[in-house]
Parts: sequence; structure tokens; C-alpha cells
Amino acid sequence: MDLRPGERISFFGDSITDQGGFIEDIRQSQADALGDALTLINRGLNGGMVGTVLEGASIYGDFQPPFQECLRLDRPTVVVIFLGVNDARFGPSLAQYGEGLRTMVRLGQRAGARVVLATPAIDGELPIGENPNDVALDENAAMARLVAEEEGAFLVDLRDAFARKLAVKRPSSEPQKRSGALTTDGIHLNSQGDRLVASYLLNGIQLSLEPALIPFPGQVQWQGNWIPIPEIVCIESVGGNGVAEAMIARGLKALSGNAVTLVEPSDLPSGGFRIRLKPSTVPPNIPWCVYRLIGETIHFDEEGCTIQAHSQGYPVHAAQLFLQAISKTDAGLFLPYGRIHNSQAFAYRSLMIDVARQWHPTADLLPLIDLASFYGLRQVQLHLTDDQSFTFPSTAFPDLATPGRQYSLTELEMLVDYASARGVILVPELDLPGHSSEMRRRRPDLFDSIDPETRLARDLGVINIGKEATWEAIDVLIGEIAQVFHTSPWIHVGGDEAWLGRIRMAPETGPALQELGSSDTHDLFLLSLSRLHQIVKAHGKQTMMWESFRGTGSEFVTIPTEVMVFGWETMYELPQNLQKNGYPLINASWKPLYITPGRRFSRKEIYGWNPRRFENWWEAAPSFTPIELENHDGIQGAMMCSWEMAAKDQLDALRPRVAMFSDRLRFRPNDHALSRILRWTAATDRRFLELYAPVEFDFVSDGSAPAAADEDRGSEWFATRGTLYLHALAPGRQLRYTTDGSRPDEGSPLYQGPLEIDRTTEVRVRVSGNPPVERRRSFRLDPVDVEIRGLLTHLPNERPWLPFLKFGPELQLDFRSRQESGTIRYTLDGSDPTVNSPAAGRSLWIDQSTIVSARCFDGDQQPLGQLWRRSFERVDFERNLTTGKPTAASSQATAKHSPGNAADGVVDLATYWDGSDGGAEWWSVDLQELHPLSKVQLWTYWDGGRFYQYTVETSADGEHWQEVVDARNNTTPASAKGYTHSFPPTTARHVRINLLHNSANPGKHLVEVRVYQ
Repeated sequence: MDLRPGERISFFGDSITDQGGFIEDIRQSQADALGDALTLINRGLNGGMVGTVLEGASIYGDFQPPFQECLRLDRPTVVVIFLGVNDARFGPSLAQYGEGLRTMVRLGQRAGARVVLATPAIDGELPIGENPNDVALDENAAMARLVAEEEGAFLVDLRDAFARKLAVKRPSSEPQKRSGALTTDGIHLNSQGDRLVASYLLNGIQLSLEPALIPFPGQVQWQGNWIPIPEIVCIESVGGNGVAEAMIARGLKALSGNAVTLVEPSDLPSGGFRIRLKPSTVPPNIPWCVYRLIGETIHFDEEGCTIQAHSQGYPVHAAQLFLQAISKTDAGLFLPYGRIHNSQAFAYRSLMIDVARQWHPTADLLPLIDLASFYGLRQVQLHLTDDQSFTFPSTAFPDLATPGRQYSLTELEMLVDYASARGVILVPELDLPGHSSEMRRRRPDLFDSIDPETRLARDLGVINIGKEATWEAIDVLIGEIAQVFHTSPWIHVGGDEAWLGRIRMAPETGPALQELGSSDTHDLFLLSLSRLHQIVKAHGKQTMMWESFRGTGSEFVTIPTEVMVFGWETMYELPQNLQKNGYPLINASWKPLYITPGRRFSRKEIYGWNPRRFENWWEAAPSFTPIELENHDGIQGAMMCSWEMAAKDQLDALRPRVAMFSDRLRFRPNDHALSRILRWTAATDRRFLELYAPVEFDFVSDGSAPAAADEDRGSEWFATRGTLYLHALAPGRQLRYTTDGSRPDEGSPLYQGPLEIDRTTEVRVRVSGNPPVERRRSFRLDPVDVEIRGLLTHLPNERPWLPFLKFGPELQLDFRSRQESGTIRYTLDGSDPTVNSPAAGRSLWIDQSTIVSARCFDGDQQPLGQLWRRSFERVDFERNLTTGKPTAASSQATAKHSPGNAADGVVDLATYWDGSDGGAEWWSVDLQELHPLSKVQLWTYWDGGRFYQYTVETSADGEHWQEVVDARNNTTPASAKGYTHSFPPTTARHVRINLLHNSANPGKHLVEVRVYQ
């Protein structure tokens, strides 16, 4: 793409950049096209390395502010980073170099710039491999390539370009020299070198400017140049419903700061800019939920833009693609010259928000609806009820709603209309028959069972599914929900995780089972699913439920194939069976589509997913080994689920993931490199903020505390203090803020300069507009620094979402206060430290499982900042003759359960060898030298009941074996103590365990093997 008028390009580098020759060459190459409309900023720092450019430095008399400050001052549209020669010569470790580049790329993208990352070129013009620093430069170049791939920077491989240029064979009369061809001294560029770098960087800058569109359309044709959007624009439509027109109008106003004036067609000056929208009609009698979007086309040319939908009603998503395609510089707004043809494979593209477990005020839901609309999602599901709260305002049963955690009818009607105006359908979920504690607690007479003697609820665990009055009430509730969510063709009824262990306590259960002809309460559960479906259907909606039943039901109850099923955990039923049985299927795969407070999958993991793929992180789930269906027959779409997330964290956690999820719903192969999609999603994320949440939090901390993960920026951590800069991303917006957690209003302070933060603070910002938008972010003081020694880092946690760490045989904790006058105090029982708790000395040694809590107190004995807490579990660890030695086995069930697990020194059920489900299996270890052995201790998998039968053999050469233990008839249950056997001393190098029988199942499992002299 051509450079745009108003472009601002900042070049960050060392003395090569500081000399400025290649920057001037770029300026000259663009002089005729852009002239003064191009700003090139030289941020080269003599002697600069990644660390000094990031932190700012004064070297050789040249001063440069920190990288973040330069970004604030420069306001670049493009950032070029060309560093690495000094880092290779004098600099930090390769890992530090990489992390520095990674930080610069992220900061540049957050500032709204496209980032071009160049590899370091050369340090000497001898053939690569003959210059003294070639190894280090090659490593730095490889690291730069990796960072560009993983962070979405556009890579310009100058190292490769220089190597190929210098590899051209010279005449024998011109022997190879350290300098002269492209440099003056082997590093700094001469005129030929400047031209080479300028041509490569200019090409990279132009390629990085390609319009970012997510999800990427099926066909895109760009002609390379840009069309300016003038100040007077006309939006024309034929038979439209006003949704797309309103989106475009709002977007143009926001991006231009109201500089664009919208006029009627009759008032448009001759040759004016027109945006034409041409909707089409949906053929009658075709259910929307199974109808495919054939396509939308957008033409950009000198006369304006034409957006046409070829089916599926009106081009709502095309309007969002139009707004994504707009380019913005100091010179105004531009559109790319060209054409887009878009199509979607799936009609159901959804985001679920859990408002029952974590209450969400309506103001926090609005930007989430905007996010769904912006990325072409068509549905937002509200999980309205669960054990924690009932949020729907039933008129018939007003006492069902949880006080302080309920919506009013007016609020819900507003949300439905707000979503509809953005092309989004709100889908309600009433979670039944399980997940209903609040309903049963608040109205036990209707939804539980009352003990006539105690007059107390029996707490059935599910609603009273055998009671007719219960079903009459459910019918009323679903009718109310259907009326409020009138735009939704669907109602989701939950259906999962219904625990039936107490349902027989209800007197209605027996007669209900008798009428059904079954004695199994599970059949009554299946009947409840069928009844929910019939009620939903009677109210004119389609039933949705979570994967919660096997097959098509049972001999007593059949679940109709009209029910749309969400495949999520694969523990209830496999997706291929749901597909085979004819159920419309929605992919809600736990991995990578679940977002929770403790587990959020990365954009890279989502990039590896597609709508036919179902996966679970949990080892016990069938889809722990991913299940990928052969075709997408019956798959209606997919849903990303945000469970238990606090309202304040939702937007920041969802933004990058929804973008990647939306792109993967194109259901085409990964036809774009990860780096390219990451670059696009960084750009579209900035555009989303400009349009719908137009404020950026730019926080500069002291740098001594860990920063929040790039994809989860709901909180920022700092050690002592930090400075917060707020930036309105849409022109003309006012920012009002609070720092005490309260909601800002017109009376709140007006932002006029940076805020100094030295304690844990929640900053909430209100951005003026119609309607006003609110964003918030937490800044957490983290004064407790702890160095932990002795962790067994290779052990997986059984509950990875908890700070649960394993060690053995002992653990060393070294505490340090990041506050000059701070004192660290700790407890070992999980309680919060007080001023009377012990002060942490130099080292704390732990030799048993415990919960360690630590807090910093200032000189006045007042607590400072965040509490530090970790749970530690001591496991049986011993460095034995077998530890870390080569192992082998007759088979291996999964890659995770390798033979080496039984010789890792650790007795822990998280790591064991698993033989295949066959007959006898063997496992062996090579001690690597001869030892006089007389005892073996081995641990098989234990669960309190099973036992294993086995023999133990030793060998000096690995070929001739001697049996030293015969446990063929063992019936002692396996336990954490293991099995210990002594035998006559024998000299051996190899030990083999022959597992003959497992009383629990056909598998053969060894947790650990130790041998002794």
C-alpha cells in the first residue's frame, strides 16, 4: 500500500539509524507524492541497545527519552525498530534482547502504530561466518524473527538481505574486505548501504499498511492507493432497516471527531462522496438459524463506497468491515482503493457472558455487545441464572430475583434494542434443572421440596423435576423470557451438571418415575430436558442446551433432534455422536473457547482451532486428545464462553480473543501466517477502542514488578509508584475519572494531566459521547518480592487455575520488600498477616505442605499493596540411583505418560508411566554403570483399592536377566507408601519391572521406581 498523507514514522535504532542516511533516502523517494505531508522522526541513539532505547539514556552527549515517552511525543502511525549490533557486541543475554524487542513491539501496537521490526544487519562485510560477531548477530536476528512472528510485527530481514548482497562473487582484483561495499567501517552504512536499507524498510512499511480486516473476507483486491474521505458524505440505501447506516454514521463521526458532515443525497455537492448500501431480502420460510450468509461485497473507488448484501437480509457485518478498512492519519480519513467480497460459513457466531455468577451492570454489557458486533458475531448469550444468582425480573415470581443482582425489565429491553441496533441478537439462558440453587433457595415451595415435619427445604440439588407445579412455573418463566428477548429465535435451557443424588427425597419423584415406566432417576432427568424443549417450542422458540445426555436419550425418553446442542466438555457425549444422531451442533469447546479468571487460552492457541475441533485441557476428558470431525455437517457455528469473569475484567480479556475466534470462524485453512493475523488483530483492536471505548490507559511503572500479560490487561502491577496517562482516542472527547472505585459522572474530575499512583487503585474513566462510555483498570501495588527455590517445576498442577506449587524435600523462600521502609510479615496457616505476625528474615525454610501468606507493612505498621499468597505441597522427592537415568518401556499410552516419569525422583500421581491397555508390560531403567543392589521400592498408581502384580529383574548387560522379586500373587492395595522389596545383593546396571496384572483396569502404571545398594 502507498504511504498515506499525514503519515508519521518513527525510526528507533542505534548510531546506524542516528546517521539518518536511509531515512533521508525514504524521504526523497516520497517527496513527489507526499512532500510535507510525510513526517519521518529519527530516534536513533548512538550506542543504543534495546535496554537503553526502552528506558531512555544519555550516551555520547545524546539524550533520548524512554521509548514510551517517545511514542507519546511522536504519535507515530508506523514504528520501525532496527537494533541489535550493539546488543550482540556488548549487550544483555539473548533472552533479554528478545524480551526488550517484544516489549517495544507491544508498546508500539498499543499506541496504534504498525510496527516494522528489522533484523540487525552486519558487523563486518566478510562472508557470513567469518566476522567475529557473526554467531551473536545470527542469534539476535533469529530472535527478532521469532518476536515478529509471535507479536505480529512486520519483519524486514536486513541480515538476510545483506548476506545475499555480500555473497555476490567479486572479481579477484577486488578481494573481500571488512568494509567498503555497503558500509564505511563494517557497521555504519555508506550510500549504497543506505539505499539498500531504505528500499527494504520502505517496502516493509508499505506492506505493513495493508488494511486490517477481521474476520478476513473471502476475497480482497487492493490497488495500493488510498481514497480520502471528504468532510461531506452522503449515505444512501435502498429499502434498508437503518442498522448498517447508523453504524457507519456513528463510526465516521467518532473517527473524524465530528469533522465529517452527513447530508441527504439531494444536498451532496457534484462529485461528492457517496456510501451506497444495497440490501437484499431473505427468501421466505427459511429458518434463519440454518441459513448461510452467501456474501457481501464492498467496492471502494473515487466516487465513494458501495456495500451490497447478496443474501441474509442487510449488510450489517459489511458496515463493520467498512469501518475497519478506514485508515486514519493527521491528514484525515482514507479508504483503500479496491474490492472486498465477504462470506461466512456459519450463521451462529456467538459470545456468552456469565452475568449470574458475576453480576454485570448494564453499562458493562454495552461494550461487550459492541465487541461482538465489531467482529461479526451475531449472538450474545446471557447466562442469566445459576446457583449464585437469578438475574431475570420475573413479574409472576418477583421474589425469585437476587437482591442487588437483577436487571429491570427496562434494562433488559434496552439491552435487546441496543444489540439489535448493532446487528446482534441477545440469547437468554435459564439454566435448568441443575445450577438452580438460587431458585430453590428463594422459592423452595415451587422449585424444591418442603419437609412437612421440619418445614425446611430438602435441597434436592436440582429443581423438583417430578412436580407438576414446578413445570407450570417454568412454563410461565420461559414465556416471560420469550417476550422480553423477542428478537431471539432461541432460548437456552442449560441442561448440564444436574446432580440427581437427592431427587428421590421428593415425594413426587416416585409417582413420576412410575408414570414414566422407569426406576432410574436419570430417565426423569431426560424427561425434564424433553419437557423444557416442549415448553420452549410452545412459546415459538428453538431450544438450546449444553451437551448433557448420551445418544438420543433412553428407551423411555427421546430427546428430539430439534434441540440445538452445545458441545463443550465431551464428558457427557462426544461431538461425533451428536453429529451422527442429527442434533444441530454448536462448538463451545472448552479449549480454547472458555475464558475464566484462572485459565485463558492465548491467541496462538485459538489460531490453532477450527469449528470442527473439540478439545479439553482436562486429562480425564475424551477430548484431552483433540477430536476433529471429518466434516462440518450439522455444525451451526461456535460460541466463546466467558465464565465467572468480573465485569471490570471482561473487555480487556475478551478483546484479543474474540478477534482471533471470529477470524477462525471463517472455517478456512490457516491461509494467513499467525504473525499477519496478529498484526491485523492489533490494528482492529485499536479501531474498536477508537469507535466503542475510546480511551487508552498508558501506565509507566517503575519497572521492578512484573507487568500484566499482554492479552489480559485488566490490571497493571507496579512495585513502588507509576504514572498513568489517559488518551482520548476519538477527537473531541472529554475524560472524567475517579480513583476510589466509584462510577464517574459529570461531576467527577476532568482529566488534565498524568495521574501519579503509589497504592492499589482502581481508575474508572467516563468518555463523553452519546451514550457516554466507561472503562476501568486496576493498578496493583506489589511490594512483596519473593524468590522461591526448591520447586519441582516439571510437575503439572492438578488444579492449574490455583497457585498450587509442589516441592521436595524442602523449600526456600527469600523475601524482599520493594518499599524502602517496608517490612514483610508472614503466616503459614493461610490467614492474612497482621502487624503481630512474624517478620520475614533472610530465608524461610519449609519442609511440609502449607499456605504461605505475606504482606508488606510501612513504618506506621499499615499494610501496603497486595497480599502475596501461595499454596505449597510437599511431595516425596529423592535423588536416587534411578533419577534422571535413561528409561524404556514396552509401550506408552500417551505422550504425557512417558517412561521417564517413573524415574524423575518424584512420587506424585501427576507424573507416571502408563502402558497400553494390553497384557503384560515392562519398564526398565539403565543406571549407566554397575552398582551392588539389594533393595527396590516401587510405586504403582494408587486409589485406595487397586493392586498390581509384577516381578523385578536385574541385569549387568541388558541382555541376561535375573529375577530378584516375585510379586505375581500380590493382593496388597497400592498406596502412597509403595511396595518395598529387599533381595540378596547383586551387581547390576539395568533394572526391569514386569507388570503382569492391574486389578482395576487393563492399564499398567508406574509412578516411581527407586533402587538401593
